[in-house]
Amino acid sequence: MSDKLVMALVGFGNSANRYHLPYLLENENVEIKTIYTPSLNKRPADQDALVARGIQFTDDLDAVVNDPEIQFVSVITPAPSHFELAKRLLEAGKNVMVEKPFVTSVAEGKALIELANEKGLLITPFQNRRFDGEFMELQYVLDHGFIGEPIEFESHFDYFRPGASSNPGTQIDGAFYGYGVHPLDQIIKLSGVSQKLWRTTSSQSRIQKGLTITLM
Repeated sequence: MSDKLVMALVGFGNSANRYHLPYLLENENVEIKTIYTPSLNKRPADQDALVARGIQFTDDLDAVVNDPEIQFVSVITPAPSHFELAKRLLEAGKNVMVEKPFVTSVAEGKALIELANEKGLLITPFQNRRFDGEFMELQYVLDHGFIGEPIEFESHFDYFRPGASSNPGTQIDGAFYGYGVHPLDQIIKLSGVSQKLWRTTSSQSRIQKGLTITLM
């Protein structure tokens, strides 16, 4: 057994290649053993480079589910698949992180949390935005009282593609669900580290060349 955290990725699309692998590959405490993708060789150059580093690829999810060495799995697939994949991995005894949006309903989220608690495992959404440099810096500024009392916070995550959806017909994709979770995640981070941001708990949101969420 490796003395590193042995993990697998389920999914090998844009998010895996842009937001997960570049950081995981630099972490000396992590060993990526397996990457599952139903479309092998869709990104041949990227896949070959990772295979050269000793990472194995598979289009059989059982290779991840049934591998006792894999302790932790990142689910980085289209949102409608998140619940079933995370459930199956938890049932197999894996700790799981799920890309945003986490699941399609509150009921699904509660079911995964309950299952993880029953098995003594970790289940969490991917909270990468919480550790961006500008938000860590804002946290520091607020916590040290360098400015007066903030009364408004506005966050943009611009992505103007009306009606765009990689999964047409679903209710958990497109501009709001697929991308709105990012500024929401930032707001949750800031609300947790500094109550100075809040004068009331009211909120307004609108979509206008991206998603703007204003807290007053």
